Amino acid sequence: MEFLTPKKHESDASSTQKYVDVEDVRDGIIVLKNGSIRCILLVSSINFDLKSSDEQDAIISQYQGFLNSLDFPLQIIVHSRRFRVEPYLEKLVEEEKHQENELLRFQISEYRNFVRNLTDVSNIM
Repeated sequence: MEFLTPKKHESDASSTQKYVDVEDVRDGIIVLKNGSIRCILLVSSINFDLKSSDEQDAIISQYQGFLNSLDFPLQIIVHSRRFRVEPYLEKLVEEEKHQENELLRFQISEYRNFVRNLTDVSNIM
């Protein structure tokens, strides 16, 4: 039953590394094995659908101008992830506890419940 217990090789730990061209990642810079470097940028998103048609046209025009001004290759990766609303809700609880005005305390509570219910029924990305 040798096939059930795989043999351990000393080179197993680095076997996948020989297929990856990355030597190191430091301060947002990828250093490749051939000595070249790549920059990593993280940018925030906008809700394009909430913009007016004039704003949408301006965004598209500026983005087109940006892409046309580049003289080097560019790779764009879009990643969506579920928004973690728990820290924000905890902050609202603290604000509610410290609020002396009863009307504002009630409004914070209602708003907190609204946000919790909204995130429970829909995916906030």
